[in-house]
Parts: sequence; C-alpha cells; structure tokens
Amino acid sequence: MEQITDKSAQNLGIAALITGIITLVMAVIPCIGVIAIIPGIVTIILASVGLGRAYSQSRGMLIASLIIGIVATMIGFSQIAFIGKVAKNKDVWGKDFRNVIEDVRTQVMDEIDKGDFSIRIESGGEVVEIKSSVDTKKREEDIKKLEKLEGVVKPDTTIK
Repeated sequence: MEQITDKSAQNLGIAALITGIITLVMAVIPCIGVIAIIPGIVTIILASVGLGRAYSQSRGMLIASLIIGIVATMIGFSQIAFIGKVAKNKDVWGKDFRNVIEDVRTQVMDEIDKGDFSIRIESGGEVVEIKSSVDTKKREEDIKKLEKLEGVVKPDTTIK
C-alpha cells in the first residue's frame, strides 16, 4: 500500500510541477496573467493533495510545485488589482492625455503658422528631413498686396 501511495504522490508532483510552470509563464505575460489564477489554484490543489500522500523523501517536487503555484496565483491577483486601479483612474488619465494632445497640436499649429518648421524622420539608418522657412516680412507684404489687389489685372466687364 505504501508503494501505491508513493507512486500517486510522485505522479501528482509531476502534474503539479508541469501545471505550475505553465501557470508561472502565463502569469508573467501582461493581460493574460489574470487567466493564470485558475491553473494556479489547480496547481496548489494538486501539490497539496500530493503532499498529503507523499513520504518525507519524495516531497521536494511537491513543495516546489506548491511554491510556484502560490507565486503564479499571487501574480495573477496582482494583475487584477492593477487593472482595477487603471479602470478606477481612467477618467483622470483620459483628461491628462487629451490635454497633452491639445497642447502638442496647438504648438505644432503655431509653428506651422509661423512658417518656420522642420520635420525629421529616421528609419533604418536613413534620414529624411523637410525644412520650411518663410520670410515673415515678405509674407506680410504679399498678403497686403492681395488685400489691395495690387498688380492684379481686372477683367474687362463691359458688354458690347
């Protein structure tokens, strides 16, 4: 009877260790770690049942499985807490993101309106740079000419 109990404990230890390793890998992956709680609980149960059946010399694998299962389950629960914290503060963060985007958009539009801007794109060691520089005095003179219609030939509107 002792051999049967020892074999079943060894089989439970192997199953718990495999499940624990898979659970630990799942637990450290962001957003998937929440799912690791279920196999983590299965690992803890398998290791606990195996420890109840094992003799003192065959308990090492079961204790390691139990520790891995507990750690993986705690990581999964910590991800639930993190997701809850993010969901709780989503309105505050959303407003901050909108403010930052609006500030950047305003600054970019101001630079474009001034006429002096530079766009630089780097990819794979290649660099493309676009520069624009406008003489503001010349720009103002052109706008005034257009407003006064200087230098514009008016079409003949007489009917014959």
